[in-house]
Amino acid sequence: MNNLRKILVEITLFSKKIINLNFTRSIWIISALVSALCISTLSGAFAAEIPQNAHTKDYGQGWECNDGYIEYNGICAAITAPENAYLTGNRYDGGWECNFGFRQEGAACATIDVPENAFLEDSYHGPGWKCRRGFQATNSGCVAIEIPANAYLNTRSYGDGWDCNRGYRPVGDGCEPIKVPEHAYLSDDSFGSGWTCERGYRAVEGNCEAISVPQNGYLSRSGIGQGWECEHGYREHQGTCREIAVPANAHIDFLGTDWKCNRPYHRKADTCILTP
Repeated sequence: MNNLRKILVEITLFSKKIINLNFTRSIWIISALVSALCISTLSGAFAAEIPQNAHTKDYGQGWECNDGYIEYNGICAAITAPENAYLTGNRYDGGWECNFGFRQEGAACATIDVPENAFLEDSYHGPGWKCRRGFQATNSGCVAIEIPANAYLNTRSYGDGWDCNRGYRPVGDGCEPIKVPEHAYLSDDSFGSGWTCERGYRAVEGNCEAISVPQNGYLSRSGIGQGWECEHGYREHQGTCREIAVPANAHIDFLGTDWKCNRPYHRKADTCILTP
């Protein structure tokens, strides 16, 4: 309030001095004076509210604590980092983090115990270490992966740590050869039978049987199901390909498995009619 009274007094005295000036110019000068004095007063008041060990923000409004301090209940408290830790300046993690090779335990940083055949891992998750290639993590540390015959080490961090060679499949703790029937070849799938029938054949009870393609049909690309499809203008009917009967003023549709009325005709039952 005292600052505002001072502003009003200064404005009154200054107004008397410029009373003889042009009215519009006088109003502009008085407005500029009020703005400048108010900004100066408010800036001083805001600056007085900044706590110790803080500074105004470079962008936006308000203040923030200096490096090495963290905001707590309106003040800036000094951050005390424990041994084997460093200051981060981040208010959301307490202002410190543990050095590499250490992990936070309460308010301290404990050494990460790395077992034999392992190395430190720069990760915030997990135990902080990873087993070397050829070893697998267990409750007791890193143990050597036992690779069965006809297998090799993989790069996955889960599972048995090995995959069977091509032509073999995992059975129990080992790899057994895949029995490929006649008219089939080994597939690269890690699931299923391990083999795929040649084109023109389909799998039936562990064997590959020749696909019987009816007249006006052809082998399908996928080989799934019956293994064949009807040509354009024909549709499947009890294992054969029957020609589609197209009524007057109609044509075979885009898929080739049905018919569609020509515009402006509309379908009604098995005919195409004009609607009034």
